[in-house]
Amino acid sequence: MTTATPYPSKVLLFGEYTVILGSTALAAPLPVFKGHWGFDENNEQDPSLKKSLSAFAEYLNQGDFPGFDMAAFRRNFESGLYFDSDIPLGYGAGSSGAVCAAMYDGFFKEKKTSPLELMSEFARMENHFHGASSGFDPLVCYLNQAVLKQGEEIRTLDRLPQENRLFLLDTGISRRTGPLVNIFMEKCKDNSYKEKCISELVPLADEAIVRFLGEGQRDLFTIMDEISSFQFSHFREMIPESLLEVWEKGLLSDTFKLKLCGAGGGGFLLGIVKESPRREKMDIYGKIIPISF
Repeated sequence: MTTATPYPSKVLLFGEYTVILGSTALAAPLPVFKGHWGFDENNEQDPSLKKSLSAFAEYLNQGDFPGFDMAAFRRNFESGLYFDSDIPLGYGAGSSGAVCAAMYDGFFKEKKTSPLELMSEFARMENHFHGASSGFDPLVCYLNQAVLKQGEEIRTLDRLPQENRLFLLDTGISRRTGPLVNIFMEKCKDNSYKEKCISELVPLADEAIVRFLGEGQRDLFTIMDEISSFQFSHFREMIPESLLEVWEKGLLSDTFKLKLCGAGGGGFLLGIVKESPRREKMDIYGKIIPISF
């Protein structure tokens, strides 16, 4: 185990909710936030964080994780080991995913090698935090690579195109993913709503990924406009009320567009500007984090 290795946060670029319906999904590391192991010899860490880390280790020790080295963890934990992270909690940015990646990297004797096997292992690990997990977030944090999910196929991408028009808009709101996904699943019990998502939104998500990766015919800004419009009409519950006016301004302008980034409800929104120099002017709507790859 090393304290030098950073485990980045992650951003789900495209595929929010539609991945449940069979679309492609693309997530990438977001190194502006990260976590790493550290040692606090003076034992000044927040007791609740120490308790949370210890509880996670106990979960792994008592579960079906034969590769987990509990003895090594205890030795380090008693010496002041803690997970130092600035990844915002409740933002869908991979705060628990980074912890899973760090624990796996540091204290598992035997490690899987294929992305699909790793994701399966991470899903069982992250269940401790969410009750049910896909393992997608920890995989991105652990590999520190973009990950493309196409059905049952998982593919890592060494490099992403230099698309410099994207940004994150910080809503300032922490949220939980589970209840939001439950809302979507309930709405999908209405076959007309589900079919509309499948016939209109799934192709847009797939097209956005193809275009982002450098192929396709239409500009990403145009595709994002259509995704934004669809979500404004059909995912209103997932858009923070305080951002509805800003979202609509984007739809009515030819300057920027917003869409959900993950489950919505808070956390970050993903945006795009038509021309990259205009991104800085978006600060009037909240904290802007430029992202490029």
